[in-house]
Formats: sequence, structure tokens, C-alpha cells
Amino acid sequence: MFKKRVLRIFYPFLFWSILYISIDLFHKINKGEYLTFLQIFKFILIKLKTGASFHFWYIYMIIGLYLFFPIIQKWLKKSDDDQIKYFLIIWFFSLFTKLPIIDKLIPPIEISYFSGYIGYPILGYYLTKVNFNFKKKKVIYLFLILIGILITILATFFMTQYKGKFYDGFYNYLTPNVVITSIGLFLLFKDFIKINSNIILTLSNYSYGIYLAHIFVMAMLEKLGISYTFINPIIGIPVTSILCLTISTLIVWGINSFPFGKYIAG
Repeated sequence: MFKKRVLRIFYPFLFWSILYISIDLFHKINKGEYLTFLQIFKFILIKLKTGASFHFWYIYMIIGLYLFFPIIQKWLKKSDDDQIKYFLIIWFFSLFTKLPIIDKLIPPIEISYFSGYIGYPILGYYLTKVNFNFKKKKVIYLFLILIGILITILATFFMTQYKGKFYDGFYNYLTPNVVITSIGLFLLFKDFIKINSNIILTLSNYSYGIYLAHIFVMAMLEKLGISYTFINPIIGIPVTSILCLTISTLIVWGINSFPFGKYIAG
């Protein structure tokens, strides 16, 4: 099972890495750059090491989590709710240690073992497993979403004023405000929003491939003059997003229709 999951990530990752690297090499050669075989080889190695495209950081992170999953799965099966909550509380606290200003107020306690993206799958497992019975759940979930977004906006504004330039640190996935918003959204969909639409199921099945392909599609759209700035951003952002999602889905669906395509499309 573990090997199957890793290969399901690896083959599409390799396919799309080759595509993005090939495009970058084509642009270099098209600009008149002369590249020796050794330079091309080094370029490919560097790209594979750092990511063929900037959004590939997510894939490297997922691979790292998958390597740890066999251990985490055994721990989760043998742990009770209190032990899982204990981990999640310390994980949530660890998020504050990286925040500006607040980080200077917290003593240097070594809690790196509880930090990082590993908290998200454990949190997802816990929220899936537990059923909350308190009243007005929908209101509370919506409040969590709203308070998380509000903290993001206000904290970004104040830190931008403080630093004298735009500060995007509170958009980081490993910040308390993003976790709070994620919890609210997760529980809202889990308890109240039941989606059986064929469109949603298709997007779910192709989500990995769509993620890998979407930067390629965005670059193509931009060359055609279509981006969030081609018109008022209020219209440009949703139009570009819908186009990107639709085209990415069609590309992944098309690759899947070929023999062995499902192994490389994502």
C-alpha cells in the first residue's frame, strides 16, 4: 500500500518535471544561449533538486510526509483521543514560535519534533474521527473561518505597516490563522456540505494532476494575454481561475485517456 501511494505521486511528478524542465531549456536555447551537454545535465539536476517549477515544493513536502506515514499510522491506531489532542495542542503552539514579534516572547523550548506539515494529516484524522455534539455547529464553524481570515487581513496590514513593505508571512500554511480557517472549512464540509456532483468527483480524481499542470496552463494563458490583470481584477481573477481549472482538467483527462496515461497524468 505504501509503495503504491509513493509511486502514484512519483510517476506524475517525474513526467511533469520533465515537461517543465524541457520548457525552461527550450526558452534558454530560443534566447540564443549556448549550452553544453554538461551544462544541460547540471541544469536538470539542479531543477530536480530544487523543483522543476516553484509550486513543486508541495510535492517534496508530500513525499517527506509519505515517508513518515507508516510510523504515524501505527501511532494513531494505538493512541487514544487525549494523546492525539496532546500532540495537536503542542503542534498548534509551535506555530506561534515562528511568528514575528511573538517569537521573541517565547522561550527556546525544543519542540521541533511536533512542528511542520505533519500536523495537518494528524489534524485531519482527528477531525474525521471525532463527532462534535455541541449546538450551533454551523455558526461556530463559520466563526472559525471568519476569525481566521480576519486575523490574516489584520495581521498582514499591521506587519506591513511595521516593516514598511508588504508582509505575506500570515499567508503561510504553518500559521495559526490558516490552521483555524482550515479547521472551520474542513468541519463545515464534513458535517453540512454533501457534494455528489460528477464535476466535483472528476476534479477530486484529477486534483493531483491539475495541481501539477496548472502553472503550465497559467503561463500559456498569460502568453495569450489572459491573466488577472487583463481586465478589472474583480472579473479577471475568477475568469482566469475558471479557465485555468477547466483547461488543466481537460489536459489531465486527455492524458489519462491514453494507455498508461493514468500513471503519469496525476
